[in-house]
Amino acid sequence: MAGSNKLSYGVLPVVGTGGSSTPKVREYSVVNGYITAIGQHHPVCLVASGNVERYASTAGAKSSAIVGIAAHFVSSTGTGRKVAVYDDPNQLFEIQFAGNTTTNLAGTVGLNFKVRNPNTYNSTMRGSLMLLDPSSGSATNITPGIRPFKCIALSRNVDKDEIVASGSYLGVIVKFNQNCHLYAKGTGQGI
Repeated sequence: MAGSNKLSYGVLPVVGTGGSSTPKVREYSVVNGYITAIGQHHPVCLVASGNVERYASTAGAKSSAIVGIAAHFVSSTGTGRKVAVYDDPNQLFEIQFAGNTTTNLAGTVGLNFKVRNPNTYNSTMRGSLMLLDPSSGSATNITPGIRPFKCIALSRNVDKDEIVASGSYLGVIVKFNQNCHLYAKGTGQGI
């Protein structure tokens, strides 16, 4: 049975932490002169200036200093730009696997995943096009920035309100990998 391609993709908050039903956001400044748009529901990283930029999927400062997920679209132009960010390191999110997933998704719970489309957004919908790479699951490889999300549960099919184990564009519930969220790291790590 196939899942439902939600078209907006991205990393969507599903519930607040600490018993709250509403995810919390904090406002961050976007780096002045940064000429890349940030899609809604895309990870952002803290850089040396103390401001944020869009996540890049390669190892390095921008990828290892994730502070959260953008709550709205931010244009690539302008000065004094701000972005609201879901920045709680314990926040839960839903994200889709890219394309057809033939493996039993129950086996993905507890694995760490790479992402696809980390540098693109839908210019019409202004949302992130980020998806999980279904072939990249690893129990042990948690190199900062390379596998930013850990699968913690399967999500329900929006059409049938049931958990689907294989098919196209299936959703899972994820959290940030401990080595990838800046606030969850030990002292001295990050930027």
